[in-house]
Amino acid sequence: MNNRIEQLDSLRGLAALAVVLSHIPYFAFSLPYIVYRVLVWLGFNDGHSSVMLFFLLSGFVLTIPFLKRDRIYYFPYVTKRFFRIYAPYLFAIIFAIILSQTFLNREVSTIGDWNLLWNTSISAQLITDHLLFLGNYHTNAFNGVIWSLTHELRISLIFPFIVLLIKRFNWKFIILICVILSCTSELNTIYSFQESIGYNTDYFKTLQYTSFFMFGSLIAKHKKDLVGLYKKRHILFKCTLLFVSLCLFKFSSFCLYYLYEITGVELLSTHFNAIAEYGVAIGCTGIVISAISSVRLGKILLLKPLLFLGKISYSLYLLHLPIILSCIYLFKEVIPLWSISIIAIFLSFCISTIAWKLIEKPSQKVGRNLAKMIGKKKFVFSLKKKAV
Repeated sequence: MNNRIEQLDSLRGLAALAVVLSHIPYFAFSLPYIVYRVLVWLGFNDGHSSVMLFFLLSGFVLTIPFLKRDRIYYFPYVTKRFFRIYAPYLFAIIFAIILSQTFLNREVSTIGDWNLLWNTSISAQLITDHLLFLGNYHTNAFNGVIWSLTHELRISLIFPFIVLLIKRFNWKFIILICVILSCTSELNTIYSFQESIGYNTDYFKTLQYTSFFMFGSLIAKHKKDLVGLYKKRHILFKCTLLFVSLCLFKFSSFCLYYLYEITGVELLSTHFNAIAEYGVAIGCTGIVISAISSVRLGKILLLKPLLFLGKISYSLYLLHLPIILSCIYLFKEVIPLWSISIIAIFLSFCISTIAWKLIEKPSQKVGRNLAKMIGKKKFVFSLKKKAV
């Protein structure tokens, strides 16, 4: 039985596209200021919110297969998940290493801090860290976007146990656990138990992002009830839900910043990122509920171009940044930056499509076949107990 909800594939594709656009320096350096500000307010520079949506969507789609099962077979699950995430990642990191060392320490005027992204020489320690993938390491050395995948794989390894909690306890208790996880994560902000070597790569941040996986899992568990409630509501409520959700998704950081400026409450400053991410996560929740419930929105998300974007979204996310940087270093002295941006986007789509067909799809097939070979006899735990 196919439990896939294709609208969410399109949503993931749009999120990946937002990340790509947020990394195109054309928007920051080549446009008139007023045009740039309009694009910022439309969300074209907000890749971080899109990553929060990735986490919530992962929690949702990973939960769906477990909902009608009484048992979880851990090793088959981990095998499929490993090949889903790691094989495309390995290709992307080799791709990025080759390009980064080719253009090592190149500098281009007008692109500011972008010049700092590829100034790290290759070393045995860096290679080992990137191969092991799960640690707290310098994720910005070759391909900065991989920080989120580190959390994705960490959380995936424990996700069956998260599903166990989700199925056995009610939503109020799960939300309490989410808050506790985030508060524990923020202890690191106060006491600096562990420093992130890469971008947000410390283990405490994984606790924060685990709560967003749990949000997605809760939506999956209560999907039928949520869709039923949504369909009973007036069109005005539905439009308001989507509008407010999109505003939270886009403007949580802005609102929190101005709230701090007005009130001066130090708590808002100290824990700014965590609070803003929770605002984004609440917005993501409303967006996902709308996507799976609304017939009109569903028809839009089921358009073939958006479905295709969803299919290549993982490869697009993994490969676009090295492609953008390479294009800048290759063409900056030849053509304008806006032209380079168009070329970079085009190449990102082309190479991502090839990677999806030749790397992603075969690796997923290998994972499924190995999972069948492993079988269902080892490390099994029950989900039979009813929810509280």
